[in-house]
Amino acid sequence: MRGTGNSEMKAIFKKLAYRLLGTVAKWVLKKYRPKIIAVSGSQGKTSTVEAIYRTLLPCVASLRRSFENYNSEWGVPASIIGEKFLGYPQGGLFKISWRGYWQVLRQGLKRWLFHQWDYPQYLVLEMALDRPGDLAYLTKIAPPDIAVLTNVSESHLGFFRDKEHLAKEKGQLLRGIREGGLAVLNADDPRTPQYRSELEGRRIKVITFGRSADADFRLEQVEQAQDYLRFRVSRRGESWAVVLPVLGRHFAWAGAAALAVASFLGCDLGKSTAALSSFRAAKHRMQKLLLGSFLVIDDTYNASYDSFREALWALNQLRGERRRVAIIGGIHELGKFAPEIHRRLGELLASQVDLVAMVGPEATWTKEGLLSANFPEDKIKVLAEGQAENALDLLEPGDAVLFKASRTRELDKLVEVLKQKVESRTQKVG
Repeated sequence: MRGTGNSEMKAIFKKLAYRLLGTVAKWVLKKYRPKIIAVSGSQGKTSTVEAIYRTLLPCVASLRRSFENYNSEWGVPASIIGEKFLGYPQGGLFKISWRGYWQVLRQGLKRWLFHQWDYPQYLVLEMALDRPGDLAYLTKIAPPDIAVLTNVSESHLGFFRDKEHLAKEKGQLLRGIREGGLAVLNADDPRTPQYRSELEGRRIKVITFGRSADADFRLEQVEQAQDYLRFRVSRRGESWAVVLPVLGRHFAWAGAAALAVASFLGCDLGKSTAALSSFRAAKHRMQKLLLGSFLVIDDTYNASYDSFREALWALNQLRGERRRVAIIGGIHELGKFAPEIHRRLGELLASQVDLVAMVGPEATWTKEGLLSANFPEDKIKVLAEGQAENALDLLEPGDAVLFKASRTRELDKLVEVLKQKVESRTQKVG
């Protein structure tokens, strides 16, 4: 009973702490009145925030974006205040120290009490939806002038009744938009017509982006080369060629959404398009590495079914004649939907790779999907907890390897082990 009481008290203090931080962030916004550009969605939030930031640099005098993945009830207020938590990212936002918390809170109070002339005129904020109510809370702290909804899929589905419940909660981002504002929606998402109809009767402009023929900012000629992604964005007879030094066609959607925002703000889209060339993907997100003879895709930051599909597409674009190997972990936070989605993942993998090594309890379901798609059982390796490094023993010189899993699986450490092994061999040969 005593342990239960302590847990309840900790939960109460935690809620009070983040509510206080959110209140101070609201005071800061009320004092400086920046324009808020909020980005949410199941995938592509961070890359879209970065793309918007890059496209606006040529035409907005004062601009700041979210710190890294500061997208929660803790991270959004910290980004508004403009102060990082001590120890992040080493400890992660779930391990914020009280010292780090008080530092951010103190800076927020200072910004509120004493006018600081360097506060930005525009904030580009990433807002996550992990559980019901998250977006409603975050948009009350920072009501968006512009809201970008990248897409809606199955991420974090375990915390929702079903896919429709998840989609409804995603729509909270749009319900929070200020009158006279802008909603930027993915024309390729089947839920966009519903979101659009919900905005009818409000003084909110809607701009769409995507490959759909009726998209306002239409993606065309999306091509992946070894070291860059090339595509065109068209609007009402105009067209802009974009080249990004990234791996993965999904970055094209981020670029198109960013240009939609820039157009609403009256930017010169030629200059904004040129500015996009400075875009860089975040660490552990579709990073291409050449490690000795291995071609590696490090996409270990997080995972969903859709992001697996995109990563496998990129692997096949680059592999040439190489053997394709997927070293993967599970997709977390799926709850009761986990077996179905992991079986579908197995079916997807069966047509995209030549060897699969899996870590974690979800591997059982993924293996079922692989076998149902007639994937050779001897090409499936299920590794026990703590034996992830054994996956590296399966590699052969010249392999094209995808490392991917939900963040908590920490497969990025396995990429580092492979780097060290390759470097060690190189030094011995030298």
